Amino acid sequence: FDAESWAKVFKKSGIRYVVITSKHHDGFALFDSMVSDYNIVDYTPFKRDIIKELSEACHRNGLKFGVYYSQAQDWDEPDAPYIAPRLEGTRALIHPDLPADFNPDMDRYIAKKSLPQVEELMKNYEIDLIWFDTPSGMNLERVKLFSDMVRKHRPDCLINSRIIHKGKGVIDAQYLPFYDYCSIGDKEVPTRKLPLYVESPDSVSSSFGYKTKGECYYHSEKEMIDRFVRTVCVGGNYLLNNGPMGNGRLDPEAIRLYGVIGEWIKANGESIYGTRRNPLPSRPQWGDCSISEDGKTLYLHILKWPESGAITVNDLPATATSAVAGKSRPGPRLSVPKTPCALILNNFCPSWDNPVRPALHRTLGCEGDAVRGSSCA
Repeated sequence: FDAESWAKVFKKSGIRYVVITSKHHDGFALFDSMVSDYNIVDYTPFKRDIIKELSEACHRNGLKFGVYYSQAQDWDEPDAPYIAPRLEGTRALIHPDLPADFNPDMDRYIAKKSLPQVEELMKNYEIDLIWFDTPSGMNLERVKLFSDMVRKHRPDCLINSRIIHKGKGVIDAQYLPFYDYCSIGDKEVPTRKLPLYVESPDSVSSSFGYKTKGECYYHSEKEMIDRFVRTVCVGGNYLLNNGPMGNGRLDPEAIRLYGVIGEWIKANGESIYGTRRNPLPSRPQWGDCSISEDGKTLYLHILKWPESGAITVNDLPATATSAVAGKSRPGPRLSVPKTPCALILNNFCPSWDNPVRPALHRTLGCEGDAVRGSSCA
């Protein structure tokens, strides 16, 4: 494990913040915890604090750093709840010495381990984001404990919605003051614009862990770009997971896919960073759109070219007057139909050699404002 090499891979790929598991449902901590000796420093021959090393490496490389923490589930603690009632019988298998009349007490577990470990993370590490998960048994009082603890020690640390909400389902307004943004479902690519700040936790493969056996497939380069663009164009952040290998190195295929996205971002980062969600009434059949923060630049992400080679964009914020393709690409011919606030891009050849195609930058002039469009296919 080399935290510096990890951070450099992430930086080169265009990643701006990193989230790593500090404690998952198994209860094992990847940091030096005084609360429980079931951690990487006290319990293994490795005896190094991964959270500390990666936090420092990320910040040296200009990246924000966050930790995943399973606040409710903890299989090492008999008082902790399980994700579903049907799994409650697992407790006796993991803890065979428990008395037959054992009655789990979630608040006892929170007071003994979960909350104190979150306090350790906030006090001992430079944490910019905490990613809670699977909130079994969480209620208003428990949510407030965790939220208050984070904000007491790190007021600027972001908190995700899984402190109380699952990845899918209704958002309860009473909990909004206790977190900063919504984490949608695992590997969920949003299909419509959402009213809150959102993040999609995707993965380079069908698994969130590194797998050498069993059913597991990696996404293609084009799938990765499509999923990335779709998420950004509804106003979301894209958290792209990889499962590191058991030897502490990053998965080579994950590094390759990160590199593919990084190269795409080099050409198209303007259409991603600091943009707002698609301003059009609906998602176009040919792809998606994003718009600059000042509302003057529209980016057209063309994910699927029509056979005709012509793209029609209706319901623009203003009347379009021009369009320009990206570097080293011939520009499409722009037609402005009689209908205001629409444009047609003609005479563009969609035949490309690379499986992941660089964006085509189209500059669209709208009533004196420079509205620029970027697209990928």
